[in-house]
Amino acid sequence: MAPRIYTDIEIKGVRYATADDAARAVGVTPARIRAAIRLGQTDRLGVGRGSTIDPMPIRIRGVTYANARAAAAAIGVKVTAIYSALSQGRIDRVGLPRKPNMARAKPCSIAGMSWPSEAAACRDMGLPVEYISHARSKGSDAMAATLLRRAMELKARREAASRKKREAAMARRAA
Repeated sequence: MAPRIYTDIEIKGVRYATADDAARAVGVTPARIRAAIRLGQTDRLGVGRGSTIDPMPIRIRGVTYANARAAAAAIGVKVTAIYSALSQGRIDRVGLPRKPNMARAKPCSIAGMSWPSEAAACRDMGLPVEYISHARSKGSDAMAATLLRRAMELKARREAASRKKREAAMARRAA
């Protein structure tokens, strides 16, 4: 018989002589004890699958949460999203908006203003994301007029904001 590899096992502050002794005390099989030791998950032994006892702290964007349930509640996502992000190695992106796929983006220019995509133009003008695409496919003069009007309004707002910013900078220099 081979020598016992798993001896002097510590689980939650209690030491056990063998995996069999630990299994009896915790209420799991010796194979589960050995697997937990290999995986470094002895703190989760005996809590059961899907248990509300989840001692694993989760760190997301520099904030540490007591467990996945607390992290999900704080960020506003489901617990499964937390575990999915953990397994995919993108835990710091969980709960953030997805990045747009710029590979299929069509650059767009209206009234002397340019955007990297039609969707970005629609978002800036406060229109549904597919508005420019629909306007082009339908060839609608009314939709084209709406696009031009919204673009001109946006341009005027940006110019006014830029003017205010310049005036404030000049006032700071003068003072």
